[in-house]
Amino acid sequence: MVLTHHHPDHIGLAADLARASGA
Repeated sequence: MVLTHHHPDHIGLAADLARASGA
């Protein structure tokens, strides 16, 4: 994953990953 690029789609995926991680 490229954290240096912030796109709406990536933000949505990041939110899903954060919830999946239980953050």
